[in-house]
Amino acid sequence: QGEDSIVNTPSQLSSHIKLLKLLGFKVIDLQGWLDRGGLDKKRYAILTFDDGWEDNYKYAFQILLKHKVTATIFLISNYVGLGTMPNGMIATHGRSFLTLEQILIMQEKGIDFQSHTANHHILTESTDEQINSEMSISKKKLQSLLNKEVNIICYPKSKTSPKIMQIAK
Repeated sequence: QGEDSIVNTPSQLSSHIKLLKLLGFKVIDLQGWLDRGGLDKKRYAILTFDDGWEDNYKYAFQILLKHKVTATIFLISNYVGLGTMPNGMIATHGRSFLTLEQILIMQEKGIDFQSHTANHHILTESTDEQINSEMSISKKKLQSLLNKEVNIICYPKSKTSPKIMQIAK
């Protein structure tokens, strides 16, 4: 948990979903919203989770099932199944990343998965070659693992530029 992270407890997530439903929002995944053309007269909410932490499966997934809603999880493709970061450090606060088995179970129940790059490198600090590599490796790997098109990218730390957005196209 860094200062720029947003963390909800399972109880908070459940309360937020209940409130969204009470206010008349339909919770859909990001690809579903884009497939609808974005805007229409209905009220939509999109739940997203970054990085692909295992607690998305242990806690959030159970809550999403209970409330019969979906979400989009942005995966760091080279971290799928890792208990440690590639540099050997234990993942943040002892957390592990989702396994492929967990991802496929969630996908089967309607959770959407998209790209959060291959290694979570900050793209604004990367060369064009590194940016292309981060995006293309992630897209190809996730499409192979998930057996579906991966059309959306969530930029690490939300850091982007017009050049990065052009490369993403």
